[in-house]
Amino acid sequence: MKYPKCPGQLESMTFGGVELDRCRLCFGLWFDRGELEKFNPSDAEFPFAPGKIVPGKPTTLRCPRCHGLLNETPYGPGVDFAVDRCANCHGLWLDADEISKVQRILRGEVKLQQRRALQLRKAAEREHELRVRREEEIADREAKDTLSTGEWLFMFLTRLPREVYHPVRHVPYVTIALIVVNGLAFLLELGVLAGPNARQLFPTWGFVPDKVRRLEHLWAIFTSMFLHGGFTHLFGNMYFLYTFGDNVEDYLGVLYFSVLYFLSGLMATVVHFASDIYSSVPTVGASGAIAGILGAYLVLFSRRRIYVLIIFFPVKLRAHWYLGFWIAFQILAAWVSTPGGRPGVAWFAHIGGFFAGIAFSAWYQTFREAAVTAQGT
Repeated sequence: MKYPKCPGQLESMTFGGVELDRCRLCFGLWFDRGELEKFNPSDAEFPFAPGKIVPGKPTTLRCPRCHGLLNETPYGPGVDFAVDRCANCHGLWLDADEISKVQRILRGEVKLQQRRALQLRKAAEREHELRVRREEEIADREAKDTLSTGEWLFMFLTRLPREVYHPVRHVPYVTIALIVVNGLAFLLELGVLAGPNARQLFPTWGFVPDKVRRLEHLWAIFTSMFLHGGFTHLFGNMYFLYTFGDNVEDYLGVLYFSVLYFLSGLMATVVHFASDIYSSVPTVGASGAIAGILGAYLVLFSRRRIYVLIIFFPVKLRAHWYLGFWIAFQILAAWVSTPGGRPGVAWFAHIGGFFAGIAFSAWYQTFREAAVTAQGT
């Protein structure tokens, strides 16, 4: 007796107390009717159990047992391979590679994967429902929110924006830590400015493109992110960091938010350096890194509303409008500014950090979706 696809003869062998027929050359196995079922007698969904009608596609191959025609028959629902089964005696042939697949099915691995995929799909559906419900709740609160007198006065005096309503689910530990570190650095900075080394503080620890070009004071790429030119500079940066950073950290998590912050700060420094590599003007401040957070906020929460004071009147703008105007102003200011001129705002640093934040958050969303998809397969 031999299988028609292979010239090798079938030989009898006993496995698990069941007598089977195996090909000497290709190591395929022939199962007579009811033999494969004995390896998994408790499975009520066994595809070839007695009494089940299993349709198949007719072939020209002959059964090695009764010489009837073999059908190419799918092994079961959700399984990506077919087996040859005799339409007459219901014997079944498994190629060597199909044997391992069937073993996995018999061990319940495929069903386990299917159950896991179903659970992940249901979890994703629940998460989507919760997200939609939360969006509706936030949108409703945004529509009803009004500024208090104190909030209006603060915005009028500072001209700073305010989120209308955007709560977080977790404590923004990294955001708070960055604010504390920048505050402590400012206190140390005041101490140095009051001492004899005041003139050397910013040229030594601030970022000076011409010095970095000569590979001097390379540490300033990092230290300049924690220095500020005064209390107003510090307060404005820390206000933006907390206003927008808590939500971005809530979405990205501690690790990826930290990467976003320092990567944006680094890219901001690189773009500022490229704008005028011979500049001898020290640059300080966390605004490049914070611009990256604004870029990430634009990608992740573009429909959230931001209070902006136009003359005396508070207006609720979508985040994409507010941040779009903000980056447009940075680009315009950079365009008309004079490289290497008087000390001022590092417009190019803002631009570099902002687009770094957009790129990183867009990558993170793609990475997150791919990870969820991979878990479900």
